[in-house]
Amino acid sequence: MVDTSDASSDEDAPPATADTNSGDADETTNTAETTTNTTETAVEVVETADDVRRKMLDDSKVYIRTDKFTSLLQDEGAEFTDEQKEKLRTKPNSKITKHIVHNKRTYRQLYDLSNMVWIKLDTESYGAQYFPRLTSTKTNGVHGIGSFIAKNRVRVSRGDFQTHQSPELQAMLTHDDYKDKDVLYYLSQREILTHCFGKWGVDNSAKLKPDVDDKLRLLGILLTFEEMREYIPDILNKRRDSEKGWQSLDAAPGRARNAWTGLLKLFCNENVVVDFPEKWSAADFKQRINDRSNDPDFYDTHCKFNPNNKERIKLPWDKTSLKSVLKDGKSDYDEMMKTYTMGTGGGSGAPEDFADWWNRDESWILNYTPQQAQSVYLAIVFMWDKLHNFPFSPPCQKMPPGCGREDEAPVDGSTPIAAAPKANKSDTVVLKAFKELSAQRADTTKKLLEAIQGKDDSADEEDDSANRAAMIQRIANTRELKVSFEQDLRKLRKKRDRVEDKYAADEEKQAKKLKRVDVDIGDCKSMIQETAKTLRVQLKELRELNNVGAKQLQYKNGSESSSSSDDSDSEDDD
Repeated sequence: MVDTSDASSDEDAPPATADTNSGDADETTNTAETTTNTTETAVEVVETADDVRRKMLDDSKVYIRTDKFTSLLQDEGAEFTDEQKEKLRTKPNSKITKHIVHNKRTYRQLYDLSNMVWIKLDTESYGAQYFPRLTSTKTNGVHGIGSFIAKNRVRVSRGDFQTHQSPELQAMLTHDDYKDKDVLYYLSQREILTHCFGKWGVDNSAKLKPDVDDKLRLLGILLTFEEMREYIPDILNKRRDSEKGWQSLDAAPGRARNAWTGLLKLFCNENVVVDFPEKWSAADFKQRINDRSNDPDFYDTHCKFNPNNKERIKLPWDKTSLKSVLKDGKSDYDEMMKTYTMGTGGGSGAPEDFADWWNRDESWILNYTPQQAQSVYLAIVFMWDKLHNFPFSPPCQKMPPGCGREDEAPVDGSTPIAAAPKANKSDTVVLKAFKELSAQRADTTKKLLEAIQGKDDSADEEDDSANRAAMIQRIANTRELKVSFEQDLRKLRKKRDRVEDKYAADEEKQAKKLKRVDVDIGDCKSMIQETAKTLRVQLKELRELNNVGAKQLQYKNGSESSSSSDDSDSEDDD
């Protein structure tokens, strides 16, 4: 059983235990290593950015002496000199040496104040340990701090002194140097330091970028832990099938919060072990993976996953970062299932091409992903999902018999029957229209073939006609899929143009945005190539079917002609 000593403090959180007596021979059992000691082994946890920020704000060494800070903050600035005006006219974005520029004025004292803040951030004996990402260019750093101070300091006229209850301003009013001033400026040093920490402080976002091991750990806990599987609709923000009435709907947000709390504790507990299905490690399955990829070493090279990586587990995960992991994993899975459930990736005539998608061997998933090495982990997710009647799969045109999002126990105590997934109104209309269109197309194709070939009641010709009709239908589906990817590609190219125009002034941000769009464009192109390849194979098979039919028709007509000739000869003899 799973050690959950650190997950039991939250009364409403879902229990973090695994069902070890499921009765399903194929189902994996999640276990955790336990010790005879009742005290759980402490896990070394990396400090989160918020922890470091709070620690920094409580450290007196990063603050400037209050009287000095307040004095420099009162800088009223000066008008531009002629020399400065000429410099800014020719180079509008240039900086004025040892001055902060704001609202067409220059501020020398604000520059001095910004320089003092920079020294605090850059010196080891003060606060450098809190700002590991500090820019190496001091000039840009100081002017950036100065611009923030100039924009955010609060200007207060004498008539408004009593309406501002800020402790900084009230302290100034009791000081002899400021009590006779007509205008005062104030700003909290904590606000400046918080701003600087956001730019240059500790940032764990790069470390917390989801990798395949993170996705497998999170999805494995969701799909193989019975207590967490119950919360999948809440975590995905979906309505439960059994929910009726406003009370159930109002309870959903609370369940989701509790579910994320329990999921976070399980994810960050190194004693919680996620196991892969036995089939994943079977020698014959490894061979099928290698065969599908046309690489004899594919499994050994790309399939060494570790969802129990302690180095990843001890990172400072929180609910926000886990939601990012789920978003990435769910997006990958939904994209794969979009094509996998349509059945247009085959063309070889193998049984897998005609079987329902849930009956195919999981190794076929490689044929439905443009980037096999990055997506092969989805075969594991599919195995988990399949074991529990697909609670994680997106609804599609055809689902397995009895598939439901949630098993409900009947009141009479009989065996639970899985409820069929409920589609919303728009989904139902779309599916109905698609079925009607498919039936019309099949009927039209049949009539067309009969008109071309001539209708015959023989069983062989009926089979040939059915095969041609089925092949034409598959070709039409593949073409529709290819057209949809081509439309997506055009939209992505337009999006790329918009990104180039929008971020033309910020090359760094532009490059980051373009990189994401280019990845999507590359994936889309790959899918277009795959569907085009499938289309060529299907058209070739259709031509072969037509050739066989033509030969049969030619043979039949030749036999009839021969028979007629023999009959006429015999009549002449008579």
